[in-house]
Amino acid sequence: MCCPPRLEVSSQPFVSSSHEAFSPMQRERRGASPSNCPSMDVKSSLSEYTLTVQLPDHIKHEMVTISVLKGNKLKLIADAWHMEEECHYEWVINFPPHDIDMGGVHAQLDASGLLVISVRRRPRYHGC
Repeated sequence: MCCPPRLEVSSQPFVSSSHEAFSPMQRERRGASPSNCPSMDVKSSLSEYTLTVQLPDHIKHEMVTISVLKGNKLKLIADAWHMEEECHYEWVINFPPHDIDMGGVHAQLDASGLLVISVRRRPRYHGC
């Protein structure tokens, strides 16, 4: 006899922002101060994570880069290259091991600067 499948929700991803993680590409004066760095909201369901951040008005879609890193990580950089101060924002999102499908990452930036990133979770199957 087989036991019913158990539903498990992994712990939330860990998000670090530019003032916590140094990037050699970032010049200190360009980086946002901790009080001016937009916070990222993370929500999860059984099928996906949804990451939401309200970017400043001066950040346009061509100024946003999302990269996949080793170890179940996403890196988000928003950089207004035409400005000199308070214009570089950076986040690294660490997901639980084996929990996400990196082929299922989708991002949308609306006209108000709201960036929504959806990351598909891998299905969980449990044997008896």
